[in-house]
Amino acid sequence: MKNLFVLCFITLAATLSTINVTAQNLLFAGPTFRVENTAIGINAGIKKDFGNFGAMAQIAYYPYRVEIDSRVTEAYYTYADFNLVGLYNFYLDNNLTVYPIAGLSVNTRRLKAKAISILTEIEREFSKGKRQSTIGATFGVGATKQIGKFNLIGDLRFDATDYSTLKLFVGIAYKFSTVSKAK
Repeated sequence: MKNLFVLCFITLAATLSTINVTAQNLLFAGPTFRVENTAIGINAGIKKDFGNFGAMAQIAYYPYRVEIDSRVTEAYYTYADFNLVGLYNFYLDNNLTVYPIAGLSVNTRRLKAKAISILTEIEREFSKGKRQSTIGATFGVGATKQIGKFNLIGDLRFDATDYSTLKLFVGIAYKFSTVSKAK
């Protein structure tokens, strides 16, 4: 699944870089918060604007987090998300851009668990389960605020998949090019 995320991200970047319109490119990264299980992770991606319209690809990773902790079992889940969205920019005063987000979401999770024998109190090694993936839609709203060459960026989105969750992302974006090409 990791290879699928990388392949999708590279394909999107290559596709967006060949479109001949006025465009602004942003690379961004920062912490993200997954509300469903209060996990904190890292989010990175690319945003490309074509006038008022735009596209964005994001990858988020939430490291193992304990979700079951009892006398007999410890279970940890790790989550990874890939979002490919379209957006429409509303350019406001003071270099602030607000945009609704809608698109595709691929969410994965993986279990790492350990069972403890009640009779002998012997801990077993952690076992890792297979990565499970689900595809669905994502909806939300985002904003960027330009400050010199850097931008503050953030979004609040809901992934409607089998592992549905509300996510909040805040980070820093770098505008790596503003190009104007003829069609």
